Parts: sequence; structure tokens; C-alpha cells
Amino acid sequence: MSWNLRRKSAIIGVTLALAVAAVVLLAPIIDGWGPAYHWDCLGAGEVAFFPDYFIPAVLVNSPYGGSGWGNGTIPVSFPGAWSGPPDGVTKVDFGTGALRGQALGAFFSVNLSVSATQNVTEWGTGFNTRCSQPFTVQFQTPANYIEIGGSILGQNNTSDANEPHYALFDQGSQVPPLHSLLFNNSFSGANRANVSTCGYQSQWLPLTISSSLEVWFPVTIDGKNYTIPYLLTFVQTFHYWFPANFGIWQIDNLSAPGGPGGGWAFSYSKCM
Repeated sequence: MSWNLRRKSAIIGVTLALAVAAVVLLAPIIDGWGPAYHWDCLGAGEVAFFPDYFIPAVLVNSPYGGSGWGNGTIPVSFPGAWSGPPDGVTKVDFGTGALRGQALGAFFSVNLSVSATQNVTEWGTGFNTRCSQPFTVQFQTPANYIEIGGSILGQNNTSDANEPHYALFDQGSQVPPLHSLLFNNSFSGANRANVSTCGYQSQWLPLTISSSLEVWFPVTIDGKNYTIPYLLTFVQTFHYWFPANFGIWQIDNLSAPGGPGGGWAFSYSKCM
């Protein structure tokens, strides 16, 4: 073999080795999967703890003049759902009803743990999961199992457009009401057909089902304010009643694609 041929073979070998090395090094960013190593998001220790923190099982808007009911179905294994359920019981329902434009929520207590997150490299095959938030939350069994109602709007509200993004818990006249976590249960715009009872009898709408509700936890850590998102995956069911010859309601289905989840929000106008 000539010197030039040996030189070309060596160059080809080095080139192939560099190509293989490049593939290994770039593996974690190819199609989100790493054949040699991958990124993962892990907890980096607890930074805050909140005992007996209230989270919503369901949030219910009622159409102005009418009524709405909702239930949230919680697995009994979920922290705070039930202390020692009877044998064979696998889930528990928390529900609430709202009337004449009110908006209410059914909440229950959990212990809330907030942990910092960090990106780490792990050897072996796997999909890459980088941290999307600097903190994450975990739910733990509370010291006190509490179910409580949260008020979102007062009576006689014709539209949910300006609905607050939190609920108030009245724990007695001697104690100021406490704020809940944050959510979006308000009317943004109609995304399904209006309901009209102008000249017609009252209407019951078929059961509406949702499988998720997006919430945000406001926390202060080391003097800085953060809002940590979380997706609750409770099954929620809703039904609504609209009074006869009363008006027209625009409907925002909050569980439509791109929405925050939950039931419906309303905006009312009189019959012409």
C-alpha cells in the first residue's frame, strides 16, 4: 500500500471517528431523544412549604338569571381527598352550585411543597426533558382535611368578563377572607352557539365534561415573587339551566383547545 493510500485511509478513519463523536455529542438535541445520554429535569430541594393550602376541585359560573352546578371527581389516593375511605371506594366528588350569575368554587386542603428545579445530564437512552420553570410544586397529605367554598363573584353579574382570577374564603367575621391560588374562569369570547330563551321555555343543557384545569401558585422565595403553573387533571362535570323568555347568553367553553380548562363562562344580554 502506498504512502498516499495509507494517508487517505487514515484521514477517512479520523473523519468517521469525528462524525461518530459528533453524533454522540449532539444526540440529546436530535429529535428530542438521546441514544447515549439525555437531559432531565430534577428537583433541587424544597424551598417553601404551605400547610392546609386550598386547591379547587371545580369552579362553577352560573348564567345570569339561571343556575349552574359542577362536580370535581378526585381519586381517593390524591392528597387531601379523603382520610381513610371505606374499602372499595376509589374516588370522591366535591361539588357546588351557583345561582343568578354567581360564580363559586369547591376547594379542599392539601399541603403544598415548592421545590427548585435543575437540568441534569443522565447517561443512557431517553427523551430530553428540560425544566420549563425554576420551581415545581408537589401535593402532600394535609394535617386537616377541609372542604371549603370559595366565592368568585357576587350576585347579579351579567357577564363573567371581569371575573377575578382568585376566590375568597370567608373564615369568620373576625378574620379577613383569604385569597386562593390563581386561575382563569372568566369570559374571553364566544366560541360556541349562543343560548336564547327569548320567546321560549327554559332550557337545561346536556352534561358538560372537562378533564383539566390550569392554575397558578403565587409564591415569594428569597424576596422574589413567582407564579408557578400547574395543570390539575380532575374530571369535572357541569350542567346549566337558563330561565324562560329571559335573554341571550354568549358562551365561552373554557375547555376548548387553547383554553384554561373547566366549564363555561357567560355574557348576558336582554331579549330585544
